[in-house]
This record gives sequence, C-alpha cells and structure tokens, in this order.
Amino acid sequence: MPAEWEPHRACLMTYPHNLSVFRSNCEPAGRQYRDVARAIAQHEDVLFFCNTPELAEKVKKELEKDGKDHSRISLHVAPSDDSWARDPGPTFCVDSLNRLVGVDWDFNAYGGEEEGCYWPCDKDKALCANMCKAVAEKYGLSVGHRKEPFVLEGGSIHTDGEGTVMATEECLLNPNRNPQLSKKQIEEHVLKALGCNKMIWLPHGIAADEDTNGHVDNWACFARPGEVILSWCDDATDENYKRCRESMAVLEKEVDAKGRKLKVHKLPPPPPMVSPERF
Repeated sequence: MPAEWEPHRACLMTYPHNLSVFRSNCEPAGRQYRDVARAIAQHEDVLFFCNTPELAEKVKKELEKDGKDHSRISLHVAPSDDSWARDPGPTFCVDSLNRLVGVDWDFNAYGGEEEGCYWPCDKDKALCANMCKAVAEKYGLSVGHRKEPFVLEGGSIHTDGEGTVMATEECLLNPNRNPQLSKKQIEEHVLKALGCNKMIWLPHGIAADEDTNGHVDNWACFARPGEVILSWCDDATDENYKRCRESMAVLEKEVDAKGRKLKVHKLPPPPPMVSPERF
C-alpha cells in the first residue's frame, strides 16, 4: 500500500445525499464538497460519485455556475449510503507487477446492524467495485478488485508506504468488527492484505469518536517514513490528555518496518464543534 503523499492521478469523492446524515438538508454540505473538489482539481483530477443520474446532473449545473473550467472534475453514478469515500471505497495497493488493485473490505457501517451508524449498508458494500470500474474506464487501466472477507474501513489504517501500518486497538479490536479473530490474527490479515510487514498499535483514537470507534485518521498519521504526527493535548481535564500520552509512550518505543526509531510531532487539535440544535 503506497503512502498518501505519493504521486497519484486523481481523488475519489462521494457526493453528499443522505438527509439523515446532514440534518434534512444536504445542500450546505454539497457546497463545501464542490469547493473542495474545485481546490483539488487545480492539481489533479476529481472523480465525483453521485447517488443518482439526477443528482449528477444537478452537481454538473452547480459547478458550471461559476463559469470556470471544471474539465478535471468528472461525474459518475454509483449508489452509496453515506458520503465518505475513504471508508467503504477501495484501499488502493500496487501489486508485484506494478498494477493497481482496489482492496474491498467487508464494510459494516462502523459496527453492523446493532452498533453501526446506519443499516443496511448494501450500497456502500458495492461502492468499491463501482469505483474501481469507473477508474479503469476513465483512464483505460486494468484495475484489480480484491474482496477481503474482513471488516475494516479505509480510515482505520495508515501507512508510511514502506511496509508500516498504524491503527488503534480501540477500533480494530472492537468486537463489532471481527469478533471471531484474535489481535494476532487481525494483524496478520491486515498486513497480508496490504503487502506490509509491521503493525504499530496505538491504544485509542480521539475521545468521543462514537461514529468510527477510534479511527486512526482522527488521531495520528505518518508525515513521511520515520515521522508521525500525533494529536496532542496539554489540558489535564481533557479526555484526550491521557490518550495522547499513552500513544506517545507506544511510539517512543516502536520502530517502523525499516527498523527506524520514530520522530513524533505533536499537533493540538481544534476544539470540538457542538451544534446546540442537535445536542
């Protein structure tokens, strides 16, 4: 699995449409998604996946309103349940022959029927295959699609591109994912699926992450091989005060797949945003 910062041709995005996620009005989120797509398209292609042909046509018209060239943003129809492409979408890897392969995890909406954020999630389960097909057709590539009988989300793992994977125990060991497997078995499965050979387990993700159960992408990431950015808190009354120090204790003792000691950069997160209408 390559690192996030390695050169790539395009970004895949899923356009917001689920009214229950966006408080019965998706348009404010839609504006933000379009602005993000416009910014990305200054540097690379954007493949926008819309839930229906009608929505794709609407997004096309909205993009055209500013009169600018949006030729690097292409619209595709792929039904989905939510609008977070990283988690149910493909985890792209490169095989031994330098071919692109989309790893298709067994997505369960962050916890399954009882604990998931929504249920059912059949459209999201099909999203990876549809995205791989769209990428192959757009660029004339042979894109592999590999089903993995293992519950995981793209945001629950992070790699340095050189064989090291970082994740949290809070998420990957949660019994609402793969309760039949031990920690060792989960580690072996993840590393094999990604072609990696070293797993770094952080105890927790960020506090109050009830949606994803502690995804590592809310908490820590590789900045480059051998260097990690870690969410940090100096307020002893904050729930994250203990969590970040527990993670630091792990990272200070760990080495990566190349045997390097890790340099850790502390990054204070912004304060929580709370809507009085909802809470």
